[in-house]
Amino acid sequence: MRGILSSKALWATDAREAKDKREVTYPFEIARPFVDERVNGRPRYLIKQIHPLDEIESELRGKFFIACLSEADNIPGQWKAYADEGRGCAIGFKLTHDCCGQQNIVGPFPMVYDDAAQRQMTRRFLELATNNWRKLQSPDDQTRLYSAAVIELLVLQISLKDPQLKDEREWRLLVAQKDQERYSVKTNEHRYVELPICTCETVHEVVIGPNSDLTECRVEQILVDAGLHGAQVRRSECQV
Repeated sequence: MRGILSSKALWATDAREAKDKREVTYPFEIARPFVDERVNGRPRYLIKQIHPLDEIESELRGKFFIACLSEADNIPGQWKAYADEGRGCAIGFKLTHDCCGQQNIVGPFPMVYDDAAQRQMTRRFLELATNNWRKLQSPDDQTRLYSAAVIELLVLQISLKDPQLKDEREWRLLVAQKDQERYSVKTNEHRYVELPICTCETVHEVVIGPNSDLTECRVEQILVDAGLHGAQVRRSECQV
């Protein structure tokens, strides 16, 4: 918490470095049946195949970074996994598309957990991309649209998540960047992008973990030291 507030930035993680590989594979399980559809032996849609996982990860490498948030502050599993067994804190944000758009950030957007909605979104995207591709006369234009469609499908799939995880109520911020050396923060194992979005307008509250030794007065002082004024401070009532 101190690091985030003092730097006024979140770190978005390289999308391919998700700890749970199903974060990467699940969305493509949704897309694969549509991509495999054939009409008179020919592919129905512009995108003709879903590449193997290693190729997908290669396509994502260094291009897409995500920061994951939650609507809820009372999920025991989140406190355990991301806040040191409830000894940490959660920062509550009021984020708008305007404040994020100034930083070339897509979102915030909610994850889609409903499998019927996921299928509808994927089919609609493939239909639109294919119809637009067929209207083009120039092979060069068709090639450019195809390349763009592959990337856009990847971005779409980043918003889909296994329905079994719906209780997480996750939202995401997405950064698609070209100049990864300029904007990335590297550690020994991972690559991140800083999102300088922690301001007096966006930091709404700090929720002290149920097992934290921090007092409300101490957290309020941390906010003041970081130049962040007006945020509420309270203690979580979640049982961890």
